[in-house]
Amino acid sequence: MMLMRRCLSLTLNPNLNLNRRSISSSPSSTTRIVATQIRAMATVPVPQPIHVDVLVPVHCAAATIQETVDSAMQQRIPLPLQDFFSARPLDVAVCCYNDGSTDDSWKKLETLKEQYETTKEEHTVATSLLIQSSPESKGAAYARNRAAQMRPKQSDDHVYIWLDSDDTMHPHRIPEQVHALFTLYEKDDRNRLLLGTQFDRDPPDSTWHYAQWANNLTDERLMLERYREVT
Repeated sequence: MMLMRRCLSLTLNPNLNLNRRSISSSPSSTTRIVATQIRAMATVPVPQPIHVDVLVPVHCAAATIQETVDSAMQQRIPLPLQDFFSARPLDVAVCCYNDGSTDDSWKKLETLKEQYETTKEEHTVATSLLIQSSPESKGAAYARNRAAQMRPKQSDDHVYIWLDSDDTMHPHRIPEQVHALFTLYEKDDRNRLLLGTQFDRDPPDSTWHYAQWANNLTDERLMLERYREVT
């Protein structure tokens, strides 16, 4: 409505020396130009966002949950990918489900939610923090499923990313994985695809043998291990 009123005010500018009859019965060239502009502007496609839910099951993670949430809430788009995400902006929700924690995990989640609702970081991906809690623990799988239900599926281009409550994300993880998903695979393939990456241990020598094994799986071993590593 603001656009229409602004355009019409140009037509009715007194300096154009137009009367009401000329506008209603014989549109001037200015009127036709404005109408053409309105039609052209109305056909400009609106960028369709890519919706991403980061699923975080939380159980007695008071010591690590802030760093985990911060790493997901403060994702940044690297310079080479900015054109892509200008056309397809990211809409990220970090979904934390507290699975009957007996420590201060829930209190920390409430504090983080309040913090991120009042403080907006510049140059970061548009992200919201959603939290829910259960009085009893039902396991990580249950908590992850509840996290996936926090936000209704927005479109076919809705991506789910896993993050454990004692892990942190690389600052570009979401943009880089989503970009790979949408540029390397067709839509039908994306809807049934599991996309993974290599990872680093911190400290580096903690369970180094597992990191070395997982980061060097062949394509054949990846197919065999995909269900084990996703459970």
